Amino acid sequence: MENERGNSEITRFEEILRQNNDLWRVLKNAALLKMPNYYLAAGCVSQTVWNAQHGYDLSHGINDYDLIYYDSGNIASEGQNFYIEKGKELFKDISMTVEIVNQARVHLWFEDRFRFQIKQYVSSEDAIDSWAAAASCIGVRLEDKN
Repeated sequence: MENERGNSEITRFEEILRQNNDLWRVLKNAALLKMPNYYLAAGCVSQTVWNAQHGYDLSHGINDYDLIYYDSGNIASEGQNFYIEKGKELFKDISMTVEIVNQARVHLWFEDRFRFQIKQYVSSEDAIDSWAAAASCIGVRLEDKN
């Protein structure tokens, strides 16, 4: 019974995400960037679900789409900029900004922005687990089931 409930919740979650056209387009096209250990994450995912639960437009309150990845072998800004530039073309028809961030390099700028140091994350999942808003500690991606 619990497994059936879990599967129906996952199915409903996917149905909600599919209804946010921009989010679904980002999710479907993210794999084309071939970023290691990537996720569409944070507020764009959780806000879409909250909006569905409350009957709001699914993009209400979403400021951007956070597309994260993890590549500790290339933490230079040029490595991240490569994906950002590819993303600009790939996501040019998305109504909001798609922000692409290598979570392996967040520790390099975090202190300047938030006034305290953090250690380098060890994975995208490690980064997601550390985010301040628990409701936004979520990441999704489509996987080929073949």
